[in-house]
Amino acid sequence: MTLALTSPWNLAFWLAVMGHQSPAVGRDFFGSVVLAGGVILGAATWGVLLCLGVSRLARTVQSRLWEILTQLVTGLVMLFFAMQTATHLLVI
Repeated sequence: MTLALTSPWNLAFWLAVMGHQSPAVGRDFFGSVVLAGGVILGAATWGVLLCLGVSRLARTVQSRLWEILTQLVTGLVMLFFAMQTATHLLVI
């Protein structure tokens, strides 16, 4: 979150959004501040929820059987794509 808040690209974008507003109309400036705050709050909330979900999932699937099944499915998917590519190359 710190990197996102201090990124030069993000800072330039939000400064452009704020600077684009007419100084005579204070309500648009306030709306931009609320929009920026909402985006930051939404990103922080999403980050927290994603981290909590990943940590819970990591505890749930932490077994040797899960590792074997994951590698088996990944291998089968890779084999499928390899066979599909080979048949495509042979047809052409």
